[in-house]
Amino acid sequence: MATLERTDPHRPGALIPAHYTHMVSYVFGHAFMPPINVDRALALGQKFAKFQHPRAGYHLGKCSVCGAVFNYGDVWLHEPSQELITIGHDCADKYEMMADRSAFELECGNFKAARAVEIKKAREAEKRQKFLDANEGLESAFNCQHRIVQDIKSKFSTYGSLSEKQVAFVLKLAAEASKPAVAKVEEAHTPAPEGRVSFMGLVVASKSVDTEWGVQIKITVKVETTDGSWLAWGTCPASILSECANEGGVRGKRVEITATLKRGRDEHFALMSRPNGRVVPGAPGMVEATA
Repeated sequence: MATLERTDPHRPGALIPAHYTHMVSYVFGHAFMPPINVDRALALGQKFAKFQHPRAGYHLGKCSVCGAVFNYGDVWLHEPSQELITIGHDCADKYEMMADRSAFELECGNFKAARAVEIKKAREAEKRQKFLDANEGLESAFNCQHRIVQDIKSKFSTYGSLSEKQVAFVLKLAAEASKPAVAKVEEAHTPAPEGRVSFMGLVVASKSVDTEWGVQIKITVKVETTDGSWLAWGTCPASILSECANEGGVRGKRVEITATLKRGRDEHFALMSRPNGRVVPGAPGMVEATA
């Protein structure tokens, strides 16, 4: 079949770039790009005459110059004939047809950037889910509102993984938080006696205090009674310190003390002065005598 010899001004070798005005750039769209400006390109075909390529006719997806198929293209107006032609971006650049595609490229770039972010988010979400699936119980443990759990969860959302120790810690905290709260039992107290008193009790605290008489060891003794407990605080008798010198200190020792007691800020707390005493075996006892 004979090939039609072209005589139109848009044929290769005859095209004069200065005779054309860029009207619009467009893309048909694909897996990573939606259609852009196709409606504008179609609308131009309603306003101007359209050059009919010998084989392809006028088609937004085929080049009016060489007939090649393209996805990214331009519509140009041939000023002398007032005809529209379509041409792919590669051909337009080849023929040095100067087009301002800045707005079009910006729109394409914005979509590509947004699409890249979506793809990244999807991959990160998939990575996190694989990690959760590989660590049974971790996903439900993240529902725990414990401050440390939520802090580790935030790091997991950022990095997509955790160390074995972090996973174990989250599971431990979540398990503890799920246990029913145990009501705290208020300890019963009874008013401390006053005056010269002998008593037996347990040393529950000791502390070195720098005083004007030198460093002294202050102790707190807890005394249990049938009505509740009371506390006595003051200087530890030297005899008790001597007995405990090789036993790691006085704390935790059961002692018998005679001292003058004076009620402190709380009824169950007494300040003791002029104490003397000894370490005794057995459980703390009750008040023995008041002088």
